[in-house]
Amino acid sequence: MVEISTTPAEMQQGLSDRISMTDNQGMLFDFGRQPSGTAFWMKDMKFDLDFIWIAGGKVVGITADVAHPNSPNDPLPYYYPPQPVNQVIEVNAGWAKKSNIKTGDDVRLIN
Repeated sequence: MVEISTTPAEMQQGLSDRISMTDNQGMLFDFGRQPSGTAFWMKDMKFDLDFIWIAGGKVVGITADVAHPNSPNDPLPYYYPPQPVNQVIEVNAGWAKKSNIKTGDDVRLIN
């Protein structure tokens, strides 16, 4: 189950300031038809994530176990997709490996 983020304000907020997510929950960032090389960061995050990078309905990369900052003064690295993407799914750290998600997998969204 993913929450869908499509507006600039929703994308900027993302999962920031949330305490946690259930195991089968995530957030989908949908950039529409125009692929984006937008960077992601962990500003105000309280838990670790996996980023699943998607282009044209296929997983094109996974950035696993991205650590949340331990304090507000921690530097915030940027995380970039391996190529321009149409969508990114953020899930709890370790979920992609546990769910056997791999580069090349097809992604379909169902209501």
